[in-house]
Amino acid sequence: MKPVLRITTVAMVLISKSFLLTAQPFPVFFWSGALTSESIKVNVKISEPCQQIRLVLSNDPLFSYPQFSENYSVDSSTNLMLSMKVDGLQPNSKYYYAFEINSEINKGPDKTGSFTTPLVGPFSFKFTFNSCIGNASHNYSNMMKLRKPLFWICSGDLHYKNPNSTDVNVHREKYEGPVLAREPLKGFLRSTPAVYTWDDHDYCGNDSDSLSAGKESARQAYREYVPHYDLPDAAGPIYQSFTIGRVHFIVTDLRSTKSPAALMSPKQHEWMRKELLYSRDQKMMAVWVSSMPWYPPVHYENWGAYPAERRSIANFLCDNQIRNLMILTGDAHMLAIDDGANGDFTTGHNSPYRYPVFNASAVAKSGAHKGGVYNHGSYLNPNIYVGQYGLVRVFDNGGDTICFSLEGYRTDTIGSYDSLLVNYTFCRSFSQVINEPVNDIFISPNPAESEVNILLAEASASVEVTLTDLRGRKVFKNTLFGFKSQKVYTVQLPSTIKGNYILTIFSNNMTYHKRLIVN
Repeated sequence: MKPVLRITTVAMVLISKSFLLTAQPFPVFFWSGALTSESIKVNVKISEPCQQIRLVLSNDPLFSYPQFSENYSVDSSTNLMLSMKVDGLQPNSKYYYAFEINSEINKGPDKTGSFTTPLVGPFSFKFTFNSCIGNASHNYSNMMKLRKPLFWICSGDLHYKNPNSTDVNVHREKYEGPVLAREPLKGFLRSTPAVYTWDDHDYCGNDSDSLSAGKESARQAYREYVPHYDLPDAAGPIYQSFTIGRVHFIVTDLRSTKSPAALMSPKQHEWMRKELLYSRDQKMMAVWVSSMPWYPPVHYENWGAYPAERRSIANFLCDNQIRNLMILTGDAHMLAIDDGANGDFTTGHNSPYRYPVFNASAVAKSGAHKGGVYNHGSYLNPNIYVGQYGLVRVFDNGGDTICFSLEGYRTDTIGSYDSLLVNYTFCRSFSQVINEPVNDIFISPNPAESEVNILLAEASASVEVTLTDLRGRKVFKNTLFGFKSQKVYTVQLPSTIKGNYILTIFSNNMTYHKRLIVN
């Protein structure tokens, strides 16, 4: 028997070596971004150099009817990181994607991703956003995933590893282990496209700026690793813009251009102003993503330290009648909302416009305010075990008015709670100045399909809804329960309901009636 045992052992070693020599390359980690109604970009790291890689997409998770991207290759020049883009997608469609490597499609549960394309034109949607991610293993990303956002915005400090080196590999590796390879954030990014701009800790370290030694390395690593929208400055700062529905997002870079005199270069200022004018002329709501707080008092790490530059922006907004703008900020470790009442920084402090400001941060980092008055409240992150994030809902039925719900949530490391701390709702008109909050019931989308959102004028811990057909027959009734500060409720509609109905809403001892079409 001994010779047989020796032969078997040798054979197993040979088989094992043969398997290792012929092992198939595989996707190590990946994330998607640059989402539009007809395209997506996916950045993936492959385990080894490869000449035959295609992105595979399908409307069903089994990839029964796949469509393929062009062929790509990857090598060590980008640290095996590959950026892939697919055009020609259908709007308002759910897609699943996988990677075909050397003619073999990887379909494992952690090797596939998904996303949903938005509609063109008026469109109701929701997205999450936050900044200052101290620990990617925190459960906050699972809580965001349950809310099924169309995309996620990270407004800075994706990690706290503080790279600052002329060696690009130092910056590359900080995207890997601390972020893309770590669950549950890794799983969240498989199902949710990302929009990302940096702040200091993920750029070149604490308080870093345009003079940092690692500036060029940071910019190169960003372009290699991040599925970003087109960057107007080909090799420079990472500012970018995109449009979803009738909302135009303007994402600035306040780090790699920061100097003692200004946060943004003249070139970026010129670009930003063109984007703001574009949103005005196209009758869209502008959303500015600023990695630093907009509000005073003076703090060396917010716009208050650059009063002349901030005043120039405020004067431009006022002089050019840009009335429909919201600002999303980061860096301050808190949830905070102001309706714009404390944000008039024009020379005469006499702007007729109000720009709501929403700050959402942080995850596994202790609280920090960094100044400013927020009239809907500010909630510092209490300790390293807590994560905070924002949810923005957009209600757009295609009329003259578009409405928003800004919601700030707090959760713990195991997801035992997901509490709504602050909520502000408001509407804007494309034909006149409106600075008022929501003063009526608003429903969206309308027409609806599987669900309809109800936007309340006043917060309520519960809402009762009834659907009545045009013959007066009640076909559906339900009572929804939430937080006492909650202003938005989502009604799941039975699949059997189709046609024209009257939606009756009872909340805060008041009854409202809205016409609803269900397709």
